[in-house]
Amino acid sequence: MLAVLLVVGGGWLVWHSSRSATFGWFAYAPLSESVYSPGILTTTDWVGLALVAVGLLALGAVGGYALGRRRGA
Repeated sequence: MLAVLLVVGGGWLVWHSSRSATFGWFAYAPLSESVYSPGILTTTDWVGLALVAVGLLALGAVGGYALGRRRGA
């Protein structure tokens, strides 16, 4: 049950953080020669993907354990 919650919660985090904002603030830096280029994924995206990965690993472990017990000698 916890594994399913991790997968769903992580998926929700990734989906929710990737939605575009309905508001924004723009500024002009006239003397700046550096370019700000943020990464493709935000911190929330990374946390969500980590939760999904841990949840899927847990689901695989539970599924493998259940199949192994069913086919036991």
